[in-house]
Amino acid sequence: MVVKDGKNSSKNQVFKCKICLKRFVVKRKDKTQFLLASYIKEKKILSTLAKNNKTSISTIQRALKSIDIAKPAKPENIKEVILLVDATYWGTGFGVVVFKDAISKKFIWWHFVERTELLDDYKLGLKWCLNNGYIIKAIVADGLKGLAKIIKQAPFQICQVHIQRTIQTKLTKKPKSAAGVELLELSKRLTMLSKESFIKELDLWQEKHKEFLNEKSIDDSGRLRYTHRILRSAHYTLKRNIAYLFTYENVENLPKTNNGLESEFAHLKTKLRVHNGLK
Repeated sequence: MVVKDGKNSSKNQVFKCKICLKRFVVKRKDKTQFLLASYIKEKKILSTLAKNNKTSISTIQRALKSIDIAKPAKPENIKEVILLVDATYWGTGFGVVVFKDAISKKFIWWHFVERTELLDDYKLGLKWCLNNGYIIKAIVADGLKGLAKIIKQAPFQICQVHIQRTIQTKLTKKPKSAAGVELLELSKRLTMLSKESFIKELDLWQEKHKEFLNEKSIDDSGRLRYTHRILRSAHYTLKRNIAYLFTYENVENLPKTNNGLESEFAHLKTKLRVHNGLK
């Protein structure tokens, strides 16, 4: 027969067996992982979790905050990887840099930041991968300035969709000049063209609009400058990145975009959006 026998120093209920006289504490089952799964996967809000578990919202918050943030660990049986690398943000003060393997579809490494991404963040991730014995077959990333230069371990593919977005940002969706309209249309076909075809069409565009591109005018400060600087900038973006736009043609199974990682970001944000105001 078991009866209550006071409380211990932690104020937990102590029980005593009248037969063997043994005293013991019944430990409650840890519900933190269950709460986390309900919170994220089932999209249950704090008030719902509190009601279902017959406790207060503050208790649920403390339980969720007590969960340790998972740290990168090398998955078993993965050695050769194609890294999809990128960062995503919540607001302007918090984000995460992520490395995902395009072959196994597993997350390899991640690093939380409270600022915009830096080259040092990617250096840190690459160093971690190499120190853990990964063989990096290739890397796909966006156009972060200087990133291509620090990636010396493997062939580098710049995300073609990122370049398309960059060109559209520079030219807008409705360019005013014929040259701008044609360059935007060419950039939209980037994912459908081979390297040879794209270079040929870009060169033809440049030759066709050479005079327009070289037009100069006097600005407000009295200096003689190129008139169509934004158009020239868009053109230069394509010319400068050609060396990295078609790496996939020479590396087996190498994606030409980072869509495999960006879709994960979208999925994560959709799950968290229900928890508006989360800190």
